[in-house]
Amino acid sequence: MRATKTIAVLVAAVGLPLAFLVWARLEADDRLAVLEAPVEPVSAVAVRQVVDDAKPAIAQVIFDDAPSLTVNDVTGLVTAVPVVAENVIDDGDTVLEVDRVPRIGYLGPAPFHRSLVVGDVGADVALLAEVLVRWGLMSLHEGATYDQAVRSGVAALAARVGVSSDGRVFDRSWLVWIGPDPFPVSTLPALVGDRVTDGFVVATGLAPVKSVTVVEASGSPLMAPGEWVFEADGVSTVLSDGVVAEDDLAQFGSAPVDGLAGTVHRSTAREVSMIAATAVQVGTEGEACVWVDEGGAFRPVEVEVSGGRASLSEVTGLVDGAVVLVNPAAVLDDPACP
Repeated sequence: MRATKTIAVLVAAVGLPLAFLVWARLEADDRLAVLEAPVEPVSAVAVRQVVDDAKPAIAQVIFDDAPSLTVNDVTGLVTAVPVVAENVIDDGDTVLEVDRVPRIGYLGPAPFHRSLVVGDVGADVALLAEVLVRWGLMSLHEGATYDQAVRSGVAALAARVGVSSDGRVFDRSWLVWIGPDPFPVSTLPALVGDRVTDGFVVATGLAPVKSVTVVEASGSPLMAPGEWVFEADGVSTVLSDGVVAEDDLAQFGSAPVDGLAGTVHRSTAREVSMIAATAVQVGTEGEACVWVDEGGAFRPVEVEVSGGRASLSEVTGLVDGAVVLVNPAAVLDDPACP
């Protein structure tokens, strides 16, 4: 019996003070809650900006095989190479000398596949006459027949290359087909003393650009839609899905093999409003809106979020000078977009 009384006294001694402390704490919390000030609406003017989303980028260039300038139907030893690397071989230039006979380059649609003689007819005869007229070795000629006029021109050509001929035979080895356009020289494999055989390479040209793809500086693809412009030293081109159009590939002919650093930006700048990220709310279907402050009354306005940085969101859909509620989640009963 005495033990029971002792336990009761201990419970009373410990429990009553503990209950009092709990009650006191609850009372203090209630009083503090009453003293807390209500959250006030915070509004700010949306800042209008014109942006083009410029950022660093790299043009990844893929080159095709470099072209070669060759001589055909020629044998002998190279006795001179007047061509200089990084120069351009043009119509009428001496490409090289074989056994001291100059081999002259010409511009045209095709090489000569045969030597010609008086009486021959064909497109190659017309081409020969065109070249001779262009070089001032014969007067204007019409037709595609190897006649006496062409014969006189061929005799003058033979004299130019140092060969004795009456012009009855045109030796195709005298001429070297450059192509339809002048040939920019990159390297010169031909050396004096080399033995020349059919297909001997005199020079190699600049490797043409096969394709160019522009990526972000990190190497990631350009994912943003719309029309973009890539710019670097001496280069400016419009992109289509990050790819350079064929007509603009030549701009990248001297690009480093590991890529050309530059920048990309939208071809047309956009007008946006910069607002606090907390101002943007979302509806049940994912639509975005902000609450515009109209003298203390707040009205939801649908916007489109197009980007952002740090604590700011970039939106479109607001009028110039719009005042936006910065803390809708803290002051509105239901801040979600209606």
